[in-house]
Amino acid sequence: MDWVDLFQPQIIERGLGYYQQGAVTDFQQTATEISATVLGTKTYQVTVQLDDDEVETADCTCPYAADGKPCKHEAAVLFYWDKGGQTATDKPSAKLSELVASATDKQVRDFLTQVLTADGRLAQQFKMQITPAAGNNDLNLYRQQISAIFQAHTDRHHFIDYYAADGFGQDLDNFLVTDVQAIITGGQLSLAFKVVNVVALKVSQVDIDDSDGEVTMLAQTCEEIWTQLIQQADAKLRRQMFNWFKKHADGSLDAFDEILVDLLMANFSEEKYLREKLDWVDQQIQQSQDAKDAWISVYGGGDWAMARLQLMDELHLDSAEIEAFAQANLKFTDVRKFLIARRLQQKDYTQAIQLLRAGKQQGQKQHFWGVVSEFSQQLKDIYRKTGQPEAYRQELWNLLTGPEAANVALYRELKGLVGQSQWPAERERLFEAMPQEVDLKPLYAEDELYPQLLKAVLAEPDLYGVESYEDMLKPLYPGQLLRKYVKTAKEMAQQTGTRQHYRQIVAVLNGMVAYRGGLSAATDLIEKWRQAYPRRTAMLDELRRFDGSPS
Repeated sequence: MDWVDLFQPQIIERGLGYYQQGAVTDFQQTATEISATVLGTKTYQVTVQLDDDEVETADCTCPYAADGKPCKHEAAVLFYWDKGGQTATDKPSAKLSELVASATDKQVRDFLTQVLTADGRLAQQFKMQITPAAGNNDLNLYRQQISAIFQAHTDRHHFIDYYAADGFGQDLDNFLVTDVQAIITGGQLSLAFKVVNVVALKVSQVDIDDSDGEVTMLAQTCEEIWTQLIQQADAKLRRQMFNWFKKHADGSLDAFDEILVDLLMANFSEEKYLREKLDWVDQQIQQSQDAKDAWISVYGGGDWAMARLQLMDELHLDSAEIEAFAQANLKFTDVRKFLIARRLQQKDYTQAIQLLRAGKQQGQKQHFWGVVSEFSQQLKDIYRKTGQPEAYRQELWNLLTGPEAANVALYRELKGLVGQSQWPAERERLFEAMPQEVDLKPLYAEDELYPQLLKAVLAEPDLYGVESYEDMLKPLYPGQLLRKYVKTAKEMAQQTGTRQHYRQIVAVLNGMVAYRGGLSAATDLIEKWRQAYPRRTAMLDELRRFDGSPS
């Protein structure tokens, strides 16, 4: 299991736990890729790229992996893969069970006393199992344990530096998945809720260099425990949890803010809670409108407006009331999309077109070109569907001369509307109307405009275009492409660099060998460089790796 070295120890431990719990589903594998779903507080999608049965890259949709950090969900999938797609049984070995069964009561009690005396945390877990009634004294004991973990990794300036952060994250995560889980197993759900809240409050205030994502990892673990508690809590504890989440989902807990909002919105579906959430969301909308920060006003307000629409739907409020709220909040793109989807579902294409046109204008004013493109493509499809050929063709033209310039699929679509004899003139008119900075090479290749394609790739400062379209251009223009290789290699050699830079030069030389006269040109360059750069030891060393074989 060479892939284990890619993960931090605590991540491996958590991933193994997920695997053993049977959280890996929908596992699929090809020669080059693994994909699976991992079930937790949310559903996460994991994709692993393989190279000769070795893990090359891994991706997960969870927040912890957003910056490319290996996460526990990826580890769980890899454990599943490593076991040949078999579900773990996670049962104690028969030999251990037989050993315990053969021990006398005195032997067991003496050994247990010795172990619990040496491990205070284990003793506390044992206490929860044997005497589940707990009070403030127990909470204070857990507070002390939590504080001790923080103190063990904090320097005299009250800072957890990068080198201490990993151990801190591992220790606190272990506390959550062992000690807090032991409290839950002991039936003390209220105490478990209080303890995990203490952790969340302290983590949100800690000064730490968590470049490896320790805070995000801890926030996810807290979310898992909170979700578990919501599912098991009685009415009294659910009320306490709802009030606590609502109180602290105000931006004060930093890494936990989005988690707390998600917990509130995804749970507590009883009507009394839905009504309270509606009032709370209205307060958030008002705060967003009052915010001086334009970003909060636009993006934050849009998120809250969509949350209100969701709640209105869950409460089965009158459709006219939902419509009125959506109409009043069309400045938010997601709300406009919501209303457009309703109109399309109702087959009210006239109203959908009006909403899309206005949305395009709004997006253009705000320079939201992705939104402009999305609405324009929807308009194009509606025009085609409703038999409006002129409007359809104009919208297609707008896309190709605007946000979707050089989109090959749209280019083919327009070409299909124009007669073969008329297309060359229409194509030139289209090229002239496109922004100057647009890369036309894909369109040149599509229509086999090889002279224009050659001119474009030769004008580039590197070999990216040559390599992309080499199969097309090489049979027609071998001499021009070889000269481009030589020119690029010379320019690269003029610059000193790392060994990687010199390896790239050798790669260019290997690319030349595929052309007639390329081997001779490459060896001539190498000989000249040996004379011109005798002191570039690294460069000369890498040039020795050139073997005259095409890359």
